[in-house]
Amino acid sequence: MVETDLSAMIDTKIDTLIFRRSPASISTILEGETVILDIESGVYSGLNEVGTSVWNLLENQVTFAEIRETILAEFDVALEECSENLVSFLKELEQNKLIEVRVGTNT
Repeated sequence: MVETDLSAMIDTKIDTLIFRRSPASISTILEGETVILDIESGVYSGLNEVGTSVWNLLENQVTFAEIRETILAEFDVALEECSENLVSFLKELEQNKLIEVRVGTNT
């Protein structure tokens, strides 16, 4: 697998991109909200219920399609809106170095 920049991959087969948490990030639940810390930068991020669901999936390697399928099953959201919001959220996590993105298959 080859590491990639998510922004550069949006127009390709995004469903096959593999995501996982960065080893440099740690998280915990504080007052009902997931809080993530990037150890290297010291940047904190807070996640809502949907973000927490995605973050939990990222504990293991997971494809974009797998994340989207889970969110569609758990929350009342349309496919297009889910895809757009998920791309935006994953871009933000990547820019904050909280996740790693790779090209390949999830095997």
